Amino acid sequence: MNLNKRSNSFSQENITRITEFFKNQQLPEPHLHLFKSVVWKGYRWRAIWNTLHYRPLHETFHEFIIYILKATFGEKWRKEQMNLSEEERHILIRWVKSYGEWKKATHNDEKKEGEYIYGAIPSGEVMALHSFAYDIYCLQVVNKLPNFLVNRLKNKNEFQGARYEIAVAAIIARAGFAITFLDDKVKSQKHCEFVAKNKYSGLQIGVEAKSRRRKGVLHEKGNLNYSSVVRGDIENLFEKALTQRPKNMPYFIFIDLNVMPTPDPEIPPDKKPWFKDIKLLLDRYGIPSKENPDPFNALVLTNFSYYYLGNLPITHLGEYGLIISEIPEYPCKDMQAISEIWESLGRYSHIPKDV
Repeated sequence: MNLNKRSNSFSQENITRITEFFKNQQLPEPHLHLFKSVVWKGYRWRAIWNTLHYRPLHETFHEFIIYILKATFGEKWRKEQMNLSEEERHILIRWVKSYGEWKKATHNDEKKEGEYIYGAIPSGEVMALHSFAYDIYCLQVVNKLPNFLVNRLKNKNEFQGARYEIAVAAIIARAGFAITFLDDKVKSQKHCEFVAKNKYSGLQIGVEAKSRRRKGVLHEKGNLNYSSVVRGDIENLFEKALTQRPKNMPYFIFIDLNVMPTPDPEIPPDKKPWFKDIKLLLDRYGIPSKENPDPFNALVLTNFSYYYLGNLPITHLGEYGLIISEIPEYPCKDMQAISEIWESLGRYSHIPKDV
């Protein structure tokens, strides 16, 4: 399937979609209603949903989203973390510390690109922090960061899963979908993470997000197992996701491989260590038919695991793949919306210089 192929239909929803795109194309996220910052009375003002933030005049957008992230977690939580030993603290505290050290090391005349702008390749932990902060920002822009998810983020044991759920929701929101989280609505039965509705065509999809846990990574107990962190062993997550599919709508499953980044970004997917495991998994499910359709429309594999690199500079912006069922239980009638999800995946971690 050619994921870049566009529909030739000039339906009303496509006209609306094109109009919205050109209206917002000067901004980095054409499907989100972002507002450029304004300088007034010696401050730089930025809007998030219905709140105005006035910040130092020369604060960059990257610095602003870190400020928003810290404010989301709150000063009380930060102080509680700082009273713990360094080994017991939340990984976010370490990422913020790494960010401060990186700024000190790179904000010099050699890296200067403007009067108050510096450019440098981020470290793994700095990239992990910034991509997380940008996801938080994007969901707050559309008023879709529920308190129950923030509480899960603060819990070390739940951080990994909640962080990935937020990443997937941000990817879908940036593709032009409105998000409705289900965890605070449906508690007594199995369900997917959220339902997303395309703002132009009205297409509704159910979305599930699961992240593979690895020993010694993201608060998981145990020592890092180097033979494990290159595997695509996600069968249990995939099977569990199949039991959580919604009724009467297309279903998208996102799974975070959480493997060590491939050193060479030019290596094709079928040559990567984890690919063999994924192929074996799908082969076991056989070829779908009209009598036995796939219970999912797309399996999205992602690996934005910059944190493995620690304080080393990143080499590329992650890995992702999209496997589409040819015969799903509930066909997707808006293929352009799927293409926009693919494009949003491709923009992941491309944080704009300014908003």
